[in-house]
Amino acid sequence: MASRSRLGLVVILLLALITPPVQAKKGGNGNGGGDDGGTTIPDISGEVVFSVDGVTYEGKVDASAVHPTLAPATDPSNLSFAGGERWYLSVEEVGTVAVYENGEFDSFIGWTELFAVNSLTGDRIQLTDFAGDGLWLNDSAKWARDGQDSYICCSVNDYSQYMFVQDGILSVDVTNLVDPPSTLTLVPISSMEVDQAYDIGMQIPTVTRLDVLELNHQVLPPQDSSYQGVAKEFQLSPDGVTGVYTAYQFIYYDLVVFDVATGGVIAFIPNGRDPCWSPDGSKIVYSDRDTISTFDVASGATAILKERIDRELINLYAPEYSPGGEYIVFSAQVKAKGNSYPSQRQLMRSDGTDHVHLSDAIGYPIRWVSE
Repeated sequence: MASRSRLGLVVILLLALITPPVQAKKGGNGNGGGDDGGTTIPDISGEVVFSVDGVTYEGKVDASAVHPTLAPATDPSNLSFAGGERWYLSVEEVGTVAVYENGEFDSFIGWTELFAVNSLTGDRIQLTDFAGDGLWLNDSAKWARDGQDSYICCSVNDYSQYMFVQDGILSVDVTNLVDPPSTLTLVPISSMEVDQAYDIGMQIPTVTRLDVLELNHQVLPPQDSSYQGVAKEFQLSPDGVTGVYTAYQFIYYDLVVFDVATGGVIAFIPNGRDPCWSPDGSKIVYSDRDTISTFDVASGATAILKERIDRELINLYAPEYSPGGEYIVFSAQVKAKGNSYPSQRQLMRSDGTDHVHLSDAIGYPIRWVSE
């Protein structure tokens, strides 16, 4: 197993900006581009990972060679290994913490840790040990988008100042609790290291609070944002220079693009969510439920690729680039019999043209990975 030093430095970026955000510039063709759905599905490399009724599947974009996995509907590794397995990241409850308010016991809450899950066996490997140190993992973690799954992007909230031990039980005092802002964290474990350790039966040293707090960068929250402490869908660009996350508050979402070196916000995109980096790192495709759009990092311009069509194609979400960047798969609710709108996977070129309904392929796309 690689030593902790070989795993590299953990980088922590505390959410927000040190300069006022630049409103993303609108661009594109204004009508969504492309056609309104063809029938010919191109032969494209890679596998689309998607979820149906709680079961995670892998298969070709045309819905051929589909096979179920024993992994949860979370982020899969881009790499597959000798047996064909992939390693899926999963944030799972591992225990409970007692909640006290005004000196009185109130209830128990669950505490979570990060695991890697084998898609073929369902075996789980714990990667973090945050609970005892007061770090709360938010609900998603993603492998690096560098093609090699070199590290893990996740978001934590640090409640350590409110933690104490009561009668030998880990507890939290919520009397004067103020939710801290999320901390964007890079966990220095790769899918290759997970698989190698698994193959030889070695345990991976779990990453602790001290490991991830070796370096941090504190800045202020985005102006005019609904963000009040919770970040989701954190990803770095393939070259690690630019980051993106979804600032989440109740039912509101905003997309924040930032410079990794300084923490300064490059763009703030109201209502944006579901970000996915293009393989070359030049663009981010995202949804706002009414459109699928892209953000160009160099120019700061957004371009609408596909818009909703009332009573035909609504609630567009979860766009994912193909491994080569030529295509984008996404989900949308499509008009069916009566007043039903089942969610179905859609396909288009990365410029928004040649839109194809994958009408026989229902399910929420999670990631488009290499074969």
